[in-house]
Amino acid sequence: MVAGEIRGNLPLDIGPFVGRDALLKKVRRLLSHVRLLTLTGPGGVGKTRLALRVLKQESADGTWMIDIESVAAQADRSPASFYAHLALELGIHRNGVAGLDTILDHLRGRRVLLALDNCESLVPEVRAFVRALLVAAPHVRILATSRQVLGLEGEHTLVVPPLDLPAASQLFIEHAAAAGADRKALDADPGVEELCTRLDGLPLAVRLAAARMSVLSVSDLLDRLDDRFHVLKGIEGVVAWSYEQCSDDEQRLWAVASVFADAFDLEAITAIAAGAGMDPLQVLDNVAGLVQKSVLTAHTSTATTRYAMLNTVREYGERRLADTGDVERLRDLHCDYHRDLVGRAAASWLGSAELDVMAAVHRQLPDILAAIEHAHAGGDLAAARAICRALVRCRAPFFFGFLELVSQHLQRVIDASAAAISNPAEAADVAAVAAMAGWIAVTVGRADDADKLIAAANDILEQWRVGAIPPLLFAEGGRKALGLGAREGFGMLAAVRALFSEEEYAGDRHMATMTWAMGFAFAGEPEAAVEATAEYLRQAEAAQAPWAISWALWTSALSALQAGDLRQASTYLDRCLILQRDMDDHWGQTWSIELAAWVAAAGLELAAKPRDRARRAAWLLGAAQARQDKIGVLMAGLKPFADRRALAHEQIASVLDEVATAAASADGRRAHAHAIRVALGDPMPRGPRAVMRDGLTRRELEIAELVAQGHTSAAIGKELHIASATVDAHVKRILAKLGLRSRKALAAWVASRQT
Repeated sequence: MVAGEIRGNLPLDIGPFVGRDALLKKVRRLLSHVRLLTLTGPGGVGKTRLALRVLKQESADGTWMIDIESVAAQADRSPASFYAHLALELGIHRNGVAGLDTILDHLRGRRVLLALDNCESLVPEVRAFVRALLVAAPHVRILATSRQVLGLEGEHTLVVPPLDLPAASQLFIEHAAAAGADRKALDADPGVEELCTRLDGLPLAVRLAAARMSVLSVSDLLDRLDDRFHVLKGIEGVVAWSYEQCSDDEQRLWAVASVFADAFDLEAITAIAAGAGMDPLQVLDNVAGLVQKSVLTAHTSTATTRYAMLNTVREYGERRLADTGDVERLRDLHCDYHRDLVGRAAASWLGSAELDVMAAVHRQLPDILAAIEHAHAGGDLAAARAICRALVRCRAPFFFGFLELVSQHLQRVIDASAAAISNPAEAADVAAVAAMAGWIAVTVGRADDADKLIAAANDILEQWRVGAIPPLLFAEGGRKALGLGAREGFGMLAAVRALFSEEEYAGDRHMATMTWAMGFAFAGEPEAAVEATAEYLRQAEAAQAPWAISWALWTSALSALQAGDLRQASTYLDRCLILQRDMDDHWGQTWSIELAAWVAAAGLELAAKPRDRARRAAWLLGAAQARQDKIGVLMAGLKPFADRRALAHEQIASVLDEVATAAASADGRRAHAHAIRVALGDPMPRGPRAVMRDGLTRRELEIAELVAQGHTSAAIGKELHIASATVDAHVKRILAKLGLRSRKALAAWVASRQT
């Protein structure tokens, strides 16, 4: 999938869907002319299932379902955390700060149907988000499910009722037959209608009851329901009854499973159950029993089967676990398991299975973050630090684009740890985490943040009289080499390579080699650069690690470019781009598109058609800038990269005038989804230019048009009711985004986009 496409995250929906056809048509009809529809009703009535079926049948650029309850479960309820989790759920690869604008920019201009499930968990936050989204993204429709309305202007509500008796009976028979019951006997059994009446027609209750038909008759079910359902009322009564029908071991496993924040695999539940004293050899049978009873749902669409629980069912398990007084012990086991998981990933990613290792971490990210939260809240800051560090070391946050979310957790853990250091060993550990956070800031160009975090790490070591540690040397070396272009960083990185000599740090040593080789490639010393990049490529190919190989090829291409060998640079870069395309590597593609622009610009003097090549170079620079904006990279904070980009601009300017350059760059911004194909030699896509934003916000576009009309900053400020200094700041940002240098050029650019 290329960046710019939005598809969705909908799970398989293969179970029977009964008695809702008319309601489904009504919802779809409403969504054809309203933009915000909220489905309301009690728990277990089928709001989520109805929303999922609606999304499955809709045609749009993308259809997404976000469980707001899972976002609400985070300890950090800040807006930054809320939007970072939304970005993660929407599949936005964002390694810089992810705020409301990130979400709006991602969805603006696209036809998307977004379902927000369980909104009652965070009504104020959802209300603010939806209000902003409806204004900023006119083609986005929102389908919310909630036990209470959002209370927004333009909101339409629809109550989802329980199933009527015929539909409830049909649903019961469908599920009971799937569990092994005789369909013909059920069709003739009057007890089915009585049972469904007692279950209030709630689909979840009907499903849970039908799952017992493998071992009980309808009459048995009616007898066993007795007064429990009437005492507890509604879905809670059915879940409690379902719990009572489980064996003792199944009940224990239900409680154990409730500590997971998301779906889990057999290995995870077995490890935690065994730690809680259960026989690991019996866990599979008990999992199978819970699946048969519809307590767990098995998802087999991935290589490893994963098991999920409905929120209602999980909450009941949590209450029963609390009754045993075993909550902390189980959460400690959950934390320990995920600490080991990311620790193994950090130690073993450098190899042919590196993509699988990172994907496994990504799949279990909700539980990894929950483990960090538990360790932090429980005062086990050493465990929280260990999980945070390993999560970054395994590189999954870079590949899958959730660095900002990890940075938030790192900062919270650093803040808590700094005040609790009691010995030099702890000081070294806290400094290592601060250095890790500093390195993340380096990679996305947040220079000030990087300097502050690295300085904080140094201060901690100095205060406790601890010598240099490898993580800090790496962060400092990376900051100097790639952030500042300073040769001093090369020696630090070389020292780190030697210090990371043990096998468990093979991946860390390789990352140090990458940064060291990249620094040399930028340094303008061809012989040293070729030697360093050849060593890096040799190590990556020896490890047979595809993502590592792609970065080694990128660095080799940069080295060849710096040496003036454009043919070799293109050869390396083409191999790199193909790997990144096949891996769907958004992070790597961003830097390769930039490098492709540099290579194109460097070859202008010898080009047969220099203007065409210059337009291609400018187009690629625009596409690269769009990708950088999208994932949150600030090129200005990475001096060698910014300098090379500035050189490419100068080379292009020797062939094209400023307006032509800006026009080509704007085309690249708009069509960056095609950038890999263009970088590999395909023609640049052609399309209409008029009335396009080209990466500008609504306010920036408004100011650009006023500048084009000849208005001064003071006049613009008066018209828009803002300070003239604010107008100047906007104009500065507009010029930077478009690659222009003057208001005159901006005016010409506006005119060119309107023709």
